Amino acid sequence: MTTVVLQGAAPNATYTIRLIQLGSSLGTSDCQGVAGTVTTDEFGNGEANVQENVLPGATHVFVDLNNTADPNGDFFTTEPVSLSR
Repeated sequence: MTTVVLQGAAPNATYTIRLIQLGSSLGTSDCQGVAGTVTTDEFGNGEANVQENVLPGATHVFVDLNNTADPNGDFFTTEPVSLSR
């Protein structure tokens, strides 16, 4: 599970949240599914908790956020972090 916190993002916007798992058995990544959304308030602040099952062979995960109104121009991607088992 991860908590996504946005501060000062686009106001009154909805962002898709993808938890992208990496590992040699997954090929490049598993970036197909959306784990959830977070909607910001009038100040651009929002918070959401999302979770996914860990895929077999996954070793790292990162979070990708995309504003649904401007997915290619308003996005954020975290650095990969190691999965603890």
